[in-house]
Amino acid sequence: MAVEKLIIIFLVVLSAILYEAVKADECVHDSDCHVLGNRSRAVCCKSNIFGSKCRESCVGLMCSADFNCGGAYCCQYECRESCLNVSCISDSDCGGFRCCNYKCRKSCLGQSCLINEDCSDVKYCCNGRCGKKCTGQTTCMINSECGGDNEYCCNNSCQKGSCGLSDSITVLIVLLVLGGMATVTVVALSYYCSHRRRSPGFIGADQLAISATTSLIHRENGLSVQDPTYPAPVQSED
Repeated sequence: MAVEKLIIIFLVVLSAILYEAVKADECVHDSDCHVLGNRSRAVCCKSNIFGSKCRESCVGLMCSADFNCGGAYCCQYECRESCLNVSCISDSDCGGFRCCNYKCRKSCLGQSCLINEDCSDVKYCCNGRCGKKCTGQTTCMINSECGGDNEYCCNNSCQKGSCGLSDSITVLIVLLVLGGMATVTVVALSYYCSHRRRSPGFIGADQLAISATTSLIHRENGLSVQDPTYPAPVQSED
């Protein structure tokens, strides 16, 4: 009986010690770990699933935000010392860095891009590169390559404000002018030809063909016929 009592007392004491040990690892802030005097576990890792525990480091643990990582950074749901060069969707995935075209960078300046949203802190995508402004800094083909506010592609250079008529409108105007000149020329020639046919004394191609055929027939018959297209010769008086 005495032995059984000793065993029970031993188990109770051991449970209390284990409970205190487990409780000692629980925390809310890093300062809770320092107060316990366990310097080897001085970081409070605030897990949403397993509860907050004092640890040497939170690196490698799952997380949803930086506050879960005890001074480290939450990068794509994992605590890391740094998020630099980690894949990202937005700045919130980068632990203090910038998400530039789906990669965490210190700054997006000079990084490759497709649209302004790829450039985070420097705002503008200028002909495939992130810049604070596009004005006068890059060659361009179309307005979308000049990402800044109110910036336009004028003569292959990004400029602030409208650059007047665009190249396409200028070409359209030139084509319209040339088309109008061609139309006027055709109408004038048509009128001239039509007016000439109706003029007195004008002999058309059909009349010339008939006259030539008639003259040939009369010549074959030994007849002399005056060509109606030419005036009769003047007879001299002897």
